Amino acid sequence: MKFKVLGCSGSRQPGHSLTSYCINDTLLLDAGAVCGYLDIEGQERITHILISHANLDHTKDLLFMADNLAGAVLAGRKDPLRVCSQIRVLQSLKKHLFNNDIWPDFTAIPSVERPTLILDPLEFGVPFRLAGLNIVAFPVPHSSGSTGYALYGDNPEEHVVVTGDTGPNGGWTTFVNELPFPVKNLVVECSFPNDLEGLALTSDHLTPRLLRQKIERLDEKPVLYVTHLKALYTRQIQEELQRELAGYQYHLPRKGVVYNF
Repeated sequence: MKFKVLGCSGSRQPGHSLTSYCINDTLLLDAGAVCGYLDIEGQERITHILISHANLDHTKDLLFMADNLAGAVLAGRKDPLRVCSQIRVLQSLKKHLFNNDIWPDFTAIPSVERPTLILDPLEFGVPFRLAGLNIVAFPVPHSSGSTGYALYGDNPEEHVVVTGDTGPNGGWTTFVNELPFPVKNLVVECSFPNDLEGLALTSDHLTPRLLRQKIERLDEKPVLYVTHLKALYTRQIQEELQRELAGYQYHLPRKGVVYNF
């Protein structure tokens, strides 16, 4: 599985790109940093987007990508871009973004019969297949309908689990423990330093201490790919991760890095 980081920061500042991953060149997981990385040809190769939740740092480039792809539909692109997530997330996108006020409704442009986007609801725990991979969605504690994803090949050694934004509560560790293979690759967030635990809890995010407490509930000890660091606190979070994740192997992904899971 080719897993390319288009962005994974918790803040939008120079040198920090928001969350989006490109998988096997045709599938996106979140759309915070697509149009600043993929050219038009790269965007046209995308057939599906998995959205973790409706927050702008994970969805903003879906708006501009739709604008770019509308022309491809007029030029004969065979299939619309399919945006997949939990129904509450899709309802939020339609109501608050693609509402002909904030942005044109590309679910009906160029026409209802030939839209640029189709919003595809998915169910938690029900496997489906995209980009040559098996995918299962699971709930995480964050904003309404927030969704994590387990992606794995026919040989489950080829796999990654991505939590998306998550607070410390909720049972996604149980979901991970019950997958039919040991999870060795976990992309998980850590947004705030330990001394801002109150803010992390209020906004359903993690600190290094809360992250350690969460992953200690896992049966396996996966390699961690720690993302979504708030730019203002990056150095402090990194120092705290060194202490809190002692005994764990972990990486701090950055824009442009490709992992082969």
